[in-house]
Amino acid sequence: MKRWTLGIALAVLLLWVGAVSLAWWRPGYLLAATATVSPEFAAKWMRNWRERMSKNAPEQQKKNLESEVIRIEMEGRRYNVPMRYTYGQAIEKHGRWPAAKPERVKVGALTLSVLLPGLKPYYPEDDTHWNVRGHGDRLEVDITVSRGSQGWLHQLRDRYLRGEEQFAMRIPDDFGLARFSVKGMEDAYFPIGDDLELTISCDPEPASSDFSPGCRTKSNYKEGIVLEYSYGKNYLEHWREIDSALKTMFDDFERAANTEFKGQGR
Repeated sequence: MKRWTLGIALAVLLLWVGAVSLAWWRPGYLLAATATVSPEFAAKWMRNWRERMSKNAPEQQKKNLESEVIRIEMEGRRYNVPMRYTYGQAIEKHGRWPAAKPERVKVGALTLSVLLPGLKPYYPEDDTHWNVRGHGDRLEVDITVSRGSQGWLHQLRDRYLRGEEQFAMRIPDDFGLARFSVKGMEDAYFPIGDDLELTISCDPEPASSDFSPGCRTKSNYKEGIVLEYSYGKNYLEHWREIDSALKTMFDDFERAANTEFKGQGR
């Protein structure tokens, strides 16, 4: 290699190393260093950066919240879920309202967030209800593929009622639910009667008012699909209405997806 060519190469290398060193506190220098070595890569990086910034812009996020629909398929059933039902996943987990994928996606589970008592999704005017300590009025629900048999909840309930569940003792019923105190665990609840396949577990009464007790429900929804959801224990007396309303909500999502599917001539 000629001496002058080697000198130029060394100068470029030193410039790049220096720029990278400065980039530890001035990231813009890193782009300058990259542009020195590969202008094409730098231009592509800038395009991607602008795209990311536009997607995260407040105006775009507001549009996503108001108009985006999440299209999923689970166990052969289709659901269309408006973006505003995903506050926990979108805002609390990822910090933004994203654009939904245009195609329908097969999933094993999806988590949604609503407010009780009306299963209201996120609206900005309700921020005080979303940003509270403890459960407040929030309900988090997972629609998920069931890995057990459709009758397993009745089998579990029957074990409790027959006294076969170790460390479980039946105590006075609550709100039409058979209630069991389980040593070292949460209280267990089962519907009295055979009309619903669900089980509820709730935190015991707290020793301190700083603790927000909650309840968790697992409910068979449709063949191969279950709902798992949690809410504040102060709503336990409405357990039947909550379960029915959630199933109606998902029925509506399925109806919207099927209407769209038929409208596309499929």
